[in-house]
Amino acid sequence: MAVASEVVDVIGNDRVPESYRGFFDNADWTLHTLVVQGSWVFLIIAIVLHFLVIGGLH
Repeated sequence: MAVASEVVDVIGNDRVPESYRGFFDNADWTLHTLVVQGSWVFLIIAIVLHFLVIGGLH
């Protein structure tokens, strides 16, 4: 019985890297990935806009 539950746990976390499987399941990992990627996109847009605004003032 324990073997079957271990197999289900591995299948349930198939998108999570091995080192993070104790912390995340697939749903949490997907949300984490979206938040991290969204943060990077926001940072890139903010940097580009700052350069455009500063460059436009000189």
